[in-house]
Amino acid sequence: MPIIGEQLAGRYRIDGQLGTGGMASVCVTRTSSSASRRSSAASFTQPASKDSPTPPSLAAAFHEETLAVLTRIGETPLSELLSLAAWRKVLRGFGVDPTQYRSAAEALLRASQAAGRS
Repeated sequence: MPIIGEQLAGRYRIDGQLGTGGMASVCVTRTSSSASRRSSAASFTQPASKDSPTPPSLAAAFHEETLAVLTRIGETPLSELLSLAAWRKVLRGFGVDPTQYRSAAEALLRASQAAGRS
């Protein structure tokens, strides 16, 4: 976790913490330049704890939802799912090849399909 008073990237100083949640903390930062002393906020993700494994009930619920999604999709190619096709269109609009850079939703579905086959 960042420390109050710590310098980041030689440009920002952490002035305080705004809040913390399950995965991240948000801190107030200030530029260290005397010309422009602007405040902003920065979010810092917390490292995963190896000491606290996923609760079995959460793992079971995730597995059940994965199976339900795979059942709904069936044999439909991911490229034919309307929501993923929309993301692919957006990526192409930015000049990005959607087969090289996938949306998070498509990446998750692909990983779920691969896990379901094994």
